[in-house]
Amino acid sequence: MAPRGGSGYPCLVSDAPYALALIEDQAPIRETLHEYLSAQPEFVCEVVAGSVEEFLAARPGVARPPQLVLSDIGLPGLSGSEGLPLIQARLPGA
Repeated sequence: MAPRGGSGYPCLVSDAPYALALIEDQAPIRETLHEYLSAQPEFVCEVVAGSVEEFLAARPGVARPPQLVLSDIGLPGLSGSEGLPLIQARLPGA
């Protein structure tokens, strides 16, 4: 990681966009975030789910394992906090 733009803060630079998973139960927020993040050249939304359980069920079928997981905390079923250990166990590099 090298500082970029003189800010002194590190910036991750990659040749390919980051594979992203988005977990959000409220459809309008999920759709808005998905639309916004999909328009960014740095990200490819590989998984978009309404719950941790839905994410865990969908993840084996994705082309690229997510490198970043953006999750709501207050979710139905497992909360984002409760699901974090399960997500980390399946995606240790994320």
